[in-house]
Amino acid sequence: MAQSGKAKKISRKMSGEMPRLLAGLQPSQGFSLHLVICDAKSVIKKKLKELGEALAERLEILDLAKISDAVALLPEQVSRVPAGKIIAVTGLEKYISPSEKEYDPGVLPALNLKLFDLRRSNIPIAFILPIHQFEALREEAPDIWEWRNGLYLFEERDEDRFQTAAFLCDHFMGSINSDSYLQKQTLLALYEALKFEYDSAAREGLLHEFNLLGKIGCLYYKLGNYRSAFNYFRKQLDFMEIAGDESLYPPVLNNIGMVYAALSNYGEALDYLQRALKIGERTLRGDNHPNKAIMLSNIGEISFHLGDMQEAFLSCRQALRMAEKRLGMRHPTLIPLILKLAMVYREQGNYEDALDHYRRALHLVEKQLDIEHPYLAMVLQNIGMTYFHQKKYEMARRYIYRTLEISERALGAEHPYIAIMLNHVGVAHYYGSHYDWALKYFFWALDIRAKSIGPQDLLIGTIYSNIGKVYHDQGNFPEAQVYFRKAHDIYRLQLPEDHPDTRSLEQFIFKVEEMLEQDAESNTQGA
Repeated sequence: MAQSGKAKKISRKMSGEMPRLLAGLQPSQGFSLHLVICDAKSVIKKKLKELGEALAERLEILDLAKISDAVALLPEQVSRVPAGKIIAVTGLEKYISPSEKEYDPGVLPALNLKLFDLRRSNIPIAFILPIHQFEALREEAPDIWEWRNGLYLFEERDEDRFQTAAFLCDHFMGSINSDSYLQKQTLLALYEALKFEYDSAAREGLLHEFNLLGKIGCLYYKLGNYRSAFNYFRKQLDFMEIAGDESLYPPVLNNIGMVYAALSNYGEALDYLQRALKIGERTLRGDNHPNKAIMLSNIGEISFHLGDMQEAFLSCRQALRMAEKRLGMRHPTLIPLILKLAMVYREQGNYEDALDHYRRALHLVEKQLDIEHPYLAMVLQNIGMTYFHQKKYEMARRYIYRTLEISERALGAEHPYIAIMLNHVGVAHYYGSHYDWALKYFFWALDIRAKSIGPQDLLIGTIYSNIGKVYHDQGNFPEAQVYFRKAHDIYRLQLPEDHPDTRSLEQFIFKVEEMLEQDAESNTQGA
């Protein structure tokens, strides 16, 4: 990150990409090539309008979608534009998107060959592209990519007045579409390319570096690479120590807390989240600011894991009420807050309240998001697990079995969250007395968590406990004892001494040891 010897003064008014793009589009500099990436059609339309307002009569828009044999004729079209103008080229996706009727795999290589002709124009050119074509451009038009003077990214999330996407709440919030694992990897590559540009330029008064570091960190978190996420959030902290702006702290402290939570370090997680909320109370305007609600809901989730159900319930309920007052009753940001409160209701034994909230979340997913959004799988799994608690096993299995494919598409098969879902499938098989299948899913989940999180992960303790239960029901008490003790070692390390899960596990250990003693006595008497 390029920095001067003096502390950077952060200017929020100039924190967007538009000022940087306008600075690059200077006709006095002659030919220059700019790649403008947008993640939604509405964003493309809005940014073209902003460019038109900023550049007035100097902006010339060339829509390739309206020109036959567009790429071949592009240099000729550009040559007709008077000097002193700035060209924005749109419509290229019509020819390079496989889903379009006019798709032509030869268009990008042909455009690459036209670079020399375009350079003769002595005019700045900006290609406006949808985000899903970024990778194709980089691979199939390498000269265009390498000769660019600037790369710019405009995202729908940045148009949100509250910037809620900067605050981690779970692996899915902030994604309106059902982005696949590969799409997330493409976005990460784009972020890294932008970071290189920011690092290479000495610029004062911008939040580009800070915001981008946060976006990369959040994306790594959603991809399940928690340690890389942590490293980027730490870089943000380094930046803030130089900037001296207290208002930048809440999202970063919140996100570090969520990384610690993902790594089962709930004590550190709670400390960071409480610090984030304390600063947020001073810097975020309004009693019901959505980002305060997100942080409070996260505190409720950590309290849940620490076994403090009263604090978990109060925090999650208050967080949801705050967000409803500010965002209304149908905003997609409510979904994770509803799910966390439902989780607490279920743990308290209030199954009907839990199901009511899960159904409300399901309705919001169906109405506000993509039907293939991973939230759908998350909600269905939790409905299924609630039915399990009610001993409605057949209904529970119907919900749980439907969910893995959706989640794997969004997260990848080795994501740590997939292990949570596999554990649930294992539980479904366990209660159906399909012990061999249950063990298969438990060990599958165990392998993923061990590789991605580490041997002291709390979920690994839960999986060990579940494996122990299978062996117990099969009458294999020595193996049950081994896995119960492994689970107990992790619980003692990660949970408070009086945590209900620890007490429940100790009862299982006691029962197994009793059975082993009885078996030993029987063998002695038989001898």
